[in-house]
Amino acid sequence: MRRIGTALAALAAALLVLAAPGPALAAEGILVINGVEHDNPRGCFGIPQPSFVVNDTDTPVLVHAGPDCRGPFVDVVEPGRAKPVRPGGSVSVR
Repeated sequence: MRRIGTALAALAAALLVLAAPGPALAAEGILVINGVEHDNPRGCFGIPQPSFVVNDTDTPVLVHAGPDCRGPFVDVVEPGRAKPVRPGGSVSVR
């Protein structure tokens, strides 16, 4: 009887490992910043000049007040939307 309990516990642990989420993937789609396309973007993108951001991904894009995606985010470009973005900031896709 003890062997059955041990086997069931091992099976349950294996199922938990297999069901655990994998590493984060890039957003699916295209992020366009001033006409430059980024396929399946992930990470931080600087905005050195007044820019127009088109989010054709499946993930919201966060607009940060500072460079390198530092500081608070000040706006969101939802999937399927486009917005002008102030210079000096950055956008991040997770």
